[in-house]
Amino acid sequence: MDHVGLVLQVKTKLGLDTIYVIPNVSSDHKNNVLSYEHRKEMTRLAFGNEPGIFMPNQELEDAFRQEDMLGVLKKIHSQYPEANIYQIMGDDSFVRYRKVPENVRFTKNVSLVVIEREAIEAIPHTLGATPIISMKVNHHDLSSTLIRKSLDQAKPHEAIAPAVWKYIQDKKLYGFVAIECSKLFATLRPSI
Repeated sequence: MDHVGLVLQVKTKLGLDTIYVIPNVSSDHKNNVLSYEHRKEMTRLAFGNEPGIFMPNQELEDAFRQEDMLGVLKKIHSQYPEANIYQIMGDDSFVRYRKVPENVRFTKNVSLVVIEREAIEAIPHTLGATPIISMKVNHHDLSSTLIRKSLDQAKPHEAIAPAVWKYIQDKKLYGFVAIECSKLFATLRPSI
């Protein structure tokens, strides 16, 4: 199962009406991250027209750029003041999130949903006054490392949506070059 399947599992398990899938505008914890534009397009391609799943509009993107996820949560809350908001993240992101000072977290009507992927540490039931829902879902750990490994083998991993795979090849992302050989595509990694 890919990221789409994981998000759909969470949506179903929690009975959510709407999920905004928001790629990080920046990833301070990683080096050599693809541009936001590439990550946003791959997200759009992966999620397509899934009912109830939306990409951020310009207003949410601007809020993210100004205040990170805090701005997004404030903006969503201002638009839907009575809504229960679930901030969904992997356990690796939660480890970083719990280091954020409490006065910088937006907690009004917000619950955290932590997807247990790497079992880095035990997930508490609350963080300050914020409830935490810990979830185990069936999924592949789809990451840039997995994508690079798939490219090394010149074939997409089953968890990579075909449209995303084509985009990666067409845009020559992750330092790989796709070349056509007798109508077969082979992906070569430069030896550096």
